Amino acid sequence: MYEITFNGEAGVGTQLYSRSIQTGFTIEVLAASRTIDAKNDFQRLYLSCATNQDAILPDAQTLENGWSKEIECALDSTGGVLVKTYDLTTPALLKTLAPEAAIKVTLLDNSTAAGVWTVDYIQKTTNVIAERFIYGFNATTNWGTASNGYYTIEVTAVTHGMGSNPNPKLQKTVNAKYRDTFPDGGGCETDASGNITFKVPESPDLRFAGRLIVQ
Repeated sequence: MYEITFNGEAGVGTQLYSRSIQTGFTIEVLAASRTIDAKNDFQRLYLSCATNQDAILPDAQTLENGWSKEIECALDSTGGVLVKTYDLTTPALLKTLAPEAAIKVTLLDNSTAAGVWTVDYIQKTTNVIAERFIYGFNATTNWGTASNGYYTIEVTAVTHGMGSNPNPKLQKTVNAKYRDTFPDGGGCETDASGNITFKVPESPDLRFAGRLIVQ
């Protein structure tokens, strides 16, 4: 549910989200700081990272009081998830999650962008099938070493957990936002086992930062 409030002029308004529109469960591998999307992210985020990464809450002024999100740091994570409140320049630390820790954050006061939040520890995820897997990657090291003229990233079926007939979508990071893309001069393939591979040429170097979404 959401409502539109107008600021004195017809057609100029702010959409306030009272809850997450997507009510499922997402597994995501973080390679960089990540701002939670109030509209499009699933209700529970299961985040894994090799090093400490920020998970920044949405601008509280775009949310209704009572909006909540569940965030968990994955068991296989070797870094922590730093949950922070919204700020354009310096988000403030709200809670640090070690591997296996899970919290529910609930907005109490939306009068500022940072907001006032309550934090409750909740039970970790066990034996839950994700509705979406997200793998974030950078434009350098995550592509590994070039071979036969190509840089390649592979996400196995065991890793994404979406079975042997997954639906992959690639997105490129452009001005801190994600844009659907297809690897220039390379391709994206899924084998019979459900393993997903995408590649780009070594020369010219067409590596890019972005994410793979698997459903």
